[in-house]
Amino acid sequence: MPYAVARTGKLKTSTKMASASGHNDRTIDVPNARPDGEHYAIIDNSEGRSLDKHVQELKGKASHRKDAIGALEVLLSASPEYFRPDTPELKGVYDKERMDAWLAKTTEFIKSEYGDGVIHKASIHLDEATPHIHIEFIPCYSKTKKKRRTKAQIAAKEESATYEQLTFDAQKWQGRDYLVGMHDRYAEALKPLGIDRGLRASKAEHETQNKYNARVNAPLDIESPKLEWTRQKKGESMADSVRRNFSKNLRSLRDKVVLSSKLAEQWRLEALRSKAAAAGYSGLPPKAEYQSRLNTLEAAERASEKALERTESAERENNELRQDFDKAVATEVRKQLPAEVVKHYEDRKLRIELMKEHVHGISTEEEARGDFRP
Repeated sequence: MPYAVARTGKLKTSTKMASASGHNDRTIDVPNARPDGEHYAIIDNSEGRSLDKHVQELKGKASHRKDAIGALEVLLSASPEYFRPDTPELKGVYDKERMDAWLAKTTEFIKSEYGDGVIHKASIHLDEATPHIHIEFIPCYSKTKKKRRTKAQIAAKEESATYEQLTFDAQKWQGRDYLVGMHDRYAEALKPLGIDRGLRASKAEHETQNKYNARVNAPLDIESPKLEWTRQKKGESMADSVRRNFSKNLRSLRDKVVLSSKLAEQWRLEALRSKAAAAGYSGLPPKAEYQSRLNTLEAAERASEKALERTESAERENNELRQDFDKAVATEVRKQLPAEVVKHYEDRKLRIELMKEHVHGISTEEEARGDFRP
């Protein structure tokens, strides 16, 4: 079942406001956005002003604390299963009819939920993995306040006169109770589309775009894995030390194999996006990208196979060394035993072997003669 997605963040400084606006308006480089993708504003009250300038203008008219939060950024979306139910794993693909229905419902929700404040701009992004909307919101609204009463009014028990005052108050849209209710209301708005609310009190954590890009673009070094060895610990046998070090390095090699396999699978899915055109999906990248992606897929698969071979070789070597060191430990133990004890067990072992041969020989001979007696 698809779920509603909603997230909010504070924009406290001019730098963060400029960064958010640059991302939303595509005036700065966005690595995970397709250059040919579509993005546009669905609500625009900026009148050509930057977000920071709009905030400063309102602060000049409103009452506010010195450290008042100037703006909030709200992201609204739905899980990929809604936009592409047949192929949720294909990034950048969406069914246009479903997207239009979600956009209409979400636009209504934005106006009803944030109409009390000032919506600087709301932009929809169709050039990333899944359609979503960024709202640049200024938490400034008209608040009814009471005038101070005179002594005569207090004596006469007269009610205070009221007046309207622009006020900055981000807490109105940031408190825990509000955020929980906002998720409920957004899910309720999308319910006619078959979109449900996510899990309450979930432990899932949001990964920032910068951390995601750093993780995805990190170099994949599987050709020359670095094997780390640590010294033998106090009270640890040499065999256990070797097992511990080999187990650690085998885990490192396996992790690289898994990472390489994931990369190969990612490019394989990206290459399959071309097939979505026949199903009437939109948002496909240029055809020229496919060959490059297929080449990268093949290179990643080859790297994965090499890493797997190295892992298997290391496992074989680990097993051989384990056997060698088990024998070495057994030899060391025998050397530390008194000679008479070793001789006793060697004699006992020899007697047992001779008895087995003797019994086996007798039983065979008696059985041949037919008069074997137990």
